[in-house]
Amino acid sequence: MASKRIEYLDAVKGFAIFLMVFAHAIGWNVTDDAKMVAMDYSQPIASAAKGVLWRLVYSFHMPLFFMVSGYFLSMIGSELTHSEKRNKLWKQLKNKSQRLLIPYFVTGFLMLAAKGYYGYWFLFGLWEISVMALAASYVLSYVNRGNRAWIDIVAWLLFFYIVKNLLPVLPENNVVEFDRCLWCIPAFIVGILLRKFDLLQNTPPVWC
Repeated sequence: MASKRIEYLDAVKGFAIFLMVFAHAIGWNVTDDAKMVAMDYSQPIASAAKGVLWRLVYSFHMPLFFMVSGYFLSMIGSELTHSEKRNKLWKQLKNKSQRLLIPYFVTGFLMLAAKGYYGYWFLFGLWEISVMALAASYVLSYVNRGNRAWIDIVAWLLFFYIVKNLLPVLPENNVVEFDRCLWCIPAFIVGILLRKFDLLQNTPPVWC
């Protein structure tokens, strides 16, 4: 587990957040956002250019944001005792809830007042994914006591499979947002693995 803060990752996270705001600002400043998304070239050149830029930003900014978020999610380590694992799990759940749910509800009501709809969905979706990932890491801390990379990779692929196939069995009236960011979960998992095995610090993982 990385112990030293990697400053450029803070910059990457800030850049991803900027792109997120930037992309929304593009959508708010066009008369017909449906044409912009479809890149309808019958519209003025300026609007068509906005569509190209919007698609470019949306092609990578959300996965980038989720990857960095996954990196900064503090997993439950196998080296901890049972009581330490339990305490860390509850501490991280509380931390993520405060850092994501408070901004979600505050900005949500502001968006409702300003735009007539509730946002930002990705904060709630990220919270849901983070909670599930923390629970999965708690279980994994007992399964993969030797911190072998291949076990983690298989486990997180299984996690993605379960999450993806969980949606059809959920009641339709449930408050679920992670379905809108399923395509970002693989990047989120990459962030988790990068941190756990110090891959950004050039430390080789234990494969066997």
